[in-house]
Amino acid sequence: MRPLSLGLCFIAAIIFLIKSGFFKGYTKAHFKLDKIKAKLIIKLGLPSSLQQVAISMSFLFLTALVNMLPDGVTAAACLGIASKVNTLGVLPAMAVGAAIAAMAGQNIGGRDIERAKKTTRTGFLLCLAVSAPVFIVVQLFPSQILRAFTPDKDLIDFGLRYMRIIAFDYLFVSGVFSVNHLAIGAGHTRFSLINGLISSIALRIPLAYFFGYVLNWGFNGIGLAVITATAGASIVGFIYYKSGKWQKEVIKQELRV
Repeated sequence: MRPLSLGLCFIAAIIFLIKSGFFKGYTKAHFKLDKIKAKLIIKLGLPSSLQQVAISMSFLFLTALVNMLPDGVTAAACLGIASKVNTLGVLPAMAVGAAIAAMAGQNIGGRDIERAKKTTRTGFLLCLAVSAPVFIVVQLFPSQILRAFTPDKDLIDFGLRYMRIIAFDYLFVSGVFSVNHLAIGAGHTRFSLINGLISSIALRIPLAYFFGYVLNWGFNGIGLAVITATAGASIVGFIYYKSGKWQKEVIKQELRV
């Protein structure tokens, strides 16, 4: 259903643009492929795409690790519920992050670095302003949240500690999305990819195995691995932000080549 809904939205958007006169004055020449700009778009966009692939793969591995636990059926059910709640906690950071990328990109293009910094700081605080209340609610009412999805008392008791652990991810992810999208807005998409790989591949998967199986912390250990990986990416992002490397001009340099 999702591809169908996206397709219908695309068609509706095209119809709206046509009726609003957006395409008036355009000729075939305007739709000719600009090889230099196309190359730049691919160079800047491909790292972001690969980052999303890495994140998806890491969660597939996590799901496999959860399923292999002795209480894998219960853990998998709890993981599914936690993922739905996690979406609510992370979505604000994703939305504000996209806004940071657009606004910071404009400011950096205009060489107004201070305003780009202010945009990032404000975006980070906005992320926290929304994510922190979700974190507090999950900490205070984990059983009620689980009960909204299932009446199974054993599953509810099993997932209480995991819900409280994974809720910390809502706080750390605010920093990750803010800095990563600042880098994307500045054209430094390779940093966003590297930071995503550090979090999802270099930290999350090995730590999940180490905490969950080597230390025998089970399902809660896997949850701890998730938030540790996000915290690590947040620290790397903070160092990158303070270094000022994101201020280096990228896009105009590429267009001159």
